[in-house]
Amino acid sequence: MVQAETLPEEQWTEEQVLADMRDAAARMEEGETLQQILEVSDEYVAYTEYQAYKLYSYGRLDKAEVLARGLVALNPARAYPVLLLGEIALKGRDYIQALDLFAAATQLDPENPEPATKLAEALLRLGDHVKALEVIDQIEAMGLAEDHALLQRARVLARVAGRQS
Repeated sequence: MVQAETLPEEQWTEEQVLADMRDAAARMEEGETLQQILEVSDEYVAYTEYQAYKLYSYGRLDKAEVLARGLVALNPARAYPVLLLGEIALKGRDYIQALDLFAAATQLDPENPEPATKLAEALLRLGDHVKALEVIDQIEAMGLAEDHALLQRARVLARVAGRQS
């Protein structure tokens, strides 16, 4: 577990805190992520993603959501926490939120069939079979092996959408 460094009290002056916040804001405006500014390693972020997924898989959706939102705040370019938030929204039957999150995760990681498959599922749950089939066509064009689980799932979703084999 990471422990915060104890800083001398004089470093916590209001002026120093404001200066640090201005510096962080300027760095973020220049394109740095909070993860970079705080020097959080990719390994630690990946570990935290894994912990968030474990919480999700154990049904601790509230705690998984807190971790996933924190991960998005650290680095909004990472697709997995966005995907996980979509999964949580889908479980909560918030299909519009799930759709938005899966669309964002798909844009962040367009070569990954998982967010696209979830996007197609959300579209189907919202009744948009035409768009779901378009997404499924994109998944099928990814060149996945015939026995790839997500390709098989996409084909099942296509049948649900009304496409005949």
